[in-house]
Amino acid sequence: QVVLTWTANSEGDLASYKVYGGTSASPTTLLSTVTSGQTYTHSSLTNGTTYYYRISAVDTDGNESDKTADVISLPHDPESSYSLSFDGTDDYVNVGNDSDFDIDNTVTIEAWIKPTSLSNRYGIFTTRRDNDPGSFQLEVGTSDNASNYVAVGGISAWVASTGDNAISIGEWTHIAYTRNGTGDNHAIYVNGIAQTISTNSYTFVNNDALKEIGRGTDQDQHYNGQIDEVAIWSRALTQEEIQSNMSTPLTGNETGLVGYWNFNEGTGTTLTDQTSNGNNGTINGATWSTDVPSADATAPATPTNLVATPGNAQVVLTWTANSESDLASYKVYGGTSATPTTLLSTVTSGTETYTHTSLTNGTTYYYRISAVDNNGNESDKTSDVSSLPHDT
Repeated sequence: QVVLTWTANSEGDLASYKVYGGTSASPTTLLSTVTSGQTYTHSSLTNGTTYYYRISAVDTDGNESDKTADVISLPHDPESSYSLSFDGTDDYVNVGNDSDFDIDNTVTIEAWIKPTSLSNRYGIFTTRRDNDPGSFQLEVGTSDNASNYVAVGGISAWVASTGDNAISIGEWTHIAYTRNGTGDNHAIYVNGIAQTISTNSYTFVNNDALKEIGRGTDQDQHYNGQIDEVAIWSRALTQEEIQSNMSTPLTGNETGLVGYWNFNEGTGTTLTDQTSNGNNGTINGATWSTDVPSADATAPATPTNLVATPGNAQVVLTWTANSESDLASYKVYGGTSATPTTLLSTVTSGTETYTHTSLTNGTTYYYRISAVDNNGNESDKTSDVSSLPHDT
């Protein structure tokens, strides 16, 4: 169904409103004559089909006003849960080039993704369809930059990027990028956790290119996997707001929300913008899927009692088991510098030890770990522990 509302006319001799509607622009089919109130509900519609409406006012002598300009609406099941599956070859969604997307250098981009492949560069949301100066894109994948990264790429520049192994294949993951002005004010969040990133100087420039979901530069870099819940903002969200958005669906009326596609249609070739801006997307090739992120967006507790014990060319790590019932694994990070970001191993839940071998005696190694649940939510990493392997 579609519910129409409007503001009451002020004429003393007003008799009624005529409601016209249909599946084509400038509809002439009279749906109803409303004599009481300023609302009309058009029911028994087809979800995923676009409907057009306009109304007029009629006085007691039968004089009818001009009809309003069209309004459009796309009915869908608001309780349904769907994502779109992209084939990595030619699928994408075109969300137009309205001036709503002229957001300069203060921005947040959020999306849920479940990649099938991370072997190449894959666009999630891009303004780089025509590779205009100052255009950019949120992307994931592997390149000369890093492996399994989340990044924002500009023209011949990595604007902001995580290191290796920020995300994994086959796991629903919430990613978000924020920037607050033209300076070095970037942040990237994975499942609500701020990542260690590298940045380069780059100024975003608005352009008239079509904005797209699911592919990147020059109409290439097609994403392979599922995407759900994409939101574009004209302000930099806080970490707390991003974490809240992971578990609480947006309404479409939030301050600074430029575009929000909740992927709940489940049918048809239109991806409906839930904001009043009406930047509906046209789906090209991508197919509907019932594989969606879990409502559980709560990360496990940070592991405790991490201990590093040195040996001959090795270090043995031990820690206390987490207590969460949905715990899946621990991620072990290590290296020869403090606050390591290199993923050494993913240790299955129930095992609370890891041995790092083939090390150089006399060299200091740093370690930290995190906990991951069955839905891919990752805890904060522990504080560093360090160890110096030696000949025992």
